Amino acid sequence: MAASGIVSVNPPDDGPKWPNAYFRSVNHVSLCDLRSLADDELDLGLERYFFLNPRRDSSGPVFLFLRGASLERIVPYREATDTANRLGKLIVPYIEAGYPGDLPLTAISEVLLVDVKKCPFNHPFLGGSYPMEGGEVSS
Repeated sequence: MAASGIVSVNPPDDGPKWPNAYFRSVNHVSLCDLRSLADDELDLGLERYFFLNPRRDSSGPVFLFLRGASLERIVPYREATDTANRLGKLIVPYIEAGYPGDLPLTAISEVLLVDVKKCPFNHPFLGGSYPMEGGEVSS
């Protein structure tokens, strides 16, 4: 990211590829948009995609906070879900949103590096609670 100056729609990493992911299929960067969620919507979103530490690796997740003008370009879940369903693509309920095209690093106002200590509930895709080495939240 630092070398290219963008968060790419299709990053050249060795991470999982999701051919049925809606936002990637329409050339959007997939984001988690937590700005206006009810508690039950957040709970369901976490059950479907544990964004607090999705790869369960020791490096932990990195959260990017977008600048105000960039927020206007986000396509929220509620605007995308009908099209995703019609195309037979997957979208994480309530929390997933998309940014059209590559996301320039200039659109990011803050970066938060998080060291997750443990899963707070029995996540269906993770086979239950699991311990993670932890430390402090840092920014």
